Amino acid sequence: MTYVPPLHVLRRIGDIRRSETTVTMPTEAFHALIRAAFAGAAFDAAWYRATYPDVERAIGQGQVPDELSHFAGFGYFENRKPRPFDVDAPWYEATYQDVGLAIRAGQVKDARSHFNTSGYFEPRAPNPQAAAAFADLLALAAGQASMVDGAPVPQAPAGSNVLAARRIRSA
Repeated sequence: MTYVPPLHVLRRIGDIRRSETTVTMPTEAFHALIRAAFAGAAFDAAWYRATYPDVERAIGQGQVPDELSHFAGFGYFENRKPRPFDVDAPWYEATYQDVGLAIRAGQVKDARSHFNTSGYFEPRAPNPQAAAAFADLLALAAGQASMVDGAPVPQAPAGSNVLAARRIRSA
């Protein structure tokens, strides 16, 4: 996504408030941002529908108009993926050394399957471009001691760029 609407345009949807620690906005504004962020190549409608059969039913019953609307309104909040992700395998294995070790030990098929089944839901990135673009977000996620769905947030492995980015920022 190369365009983000200015705040005054988003405020036409409803009241957007910011404090030192939170931003609140109308649900419709958030859904619109998610739809825009995942428009185009970032979202695979055919894969999403085939992977999540309940989406087909929801569309057929008129509960949502299309796959992207389902993802923005529900799937994103249910930890569903927008598509299968390509992975820079050499970078991923070098950055997340635990994954490289697991692959060599035969415990994990390959970097792509690891990312798409586990790494996406952990604070890991599929390639160096994503790691750079989301460094602040991934570092925050890696450093949180909070719980997600009743389980501790997984920590990025030692030696990963995520932890290095966090150390640099905190210095």
